[in-house]
Amino acid sequence: MATLFTKLDHAALRACLGSIRETRFVRYRLHPEAEPWLELLDTEDAPACLAATLPRIPVPREMIFMARPDQRMECFATRLDLEAGLVFGVRMPWKKWNLRVDFPLVPPPADHAALDRWLGAAALTPLFSGDRGELPSRRLSDALCRQCLGEEAFNQGLRDEGEWP
Repeated sequence: MATLFTKLDHAALRACLGSIRETRFVRYRLHPEAEPWLELLDTEDAPACLAATLPRIPVPREMIFMARPDQRMECFATRLDLEAGLVFGVRMPWKKWNLRVDFPLVPPPADHAALDRWLGAAALTPLFSGDRGELPSRRLSDALCRQCLGEEAFNQGLRDEGEWP
């Protein structure tokens, strides 16, 4: 996830997020393109530092992850539905997706890692669906999982969560 945010000025963004003390919210709208992003809406009403430091939040188009849904560690893939709301190639206006961010952040991100976690949560939000915040995903074979994650990451996932039965 951190590779999504390498172009951001983390120090300036952390300072900005920590400086927003009034109770308010901002909205970001999803642009489901080949390289999706969340765009800050109503920039004239948003805190100026936020418009300057975080006008866009990059969103991963797909994600591969390991989880233990039952008794064994398994590999899954999920992706952003880029075709949602398209009718004959035209995106319908009622199918727009927004993210609401409430301020002040309590506590604001204290360091680079905390900021990356906050950004990651925002960036992953469009992948979740339904009222229960489900992450629709499909199982991947071990071979495909190893190929996508890499042998080292695949094996680390097994070590962190226990061996396959």
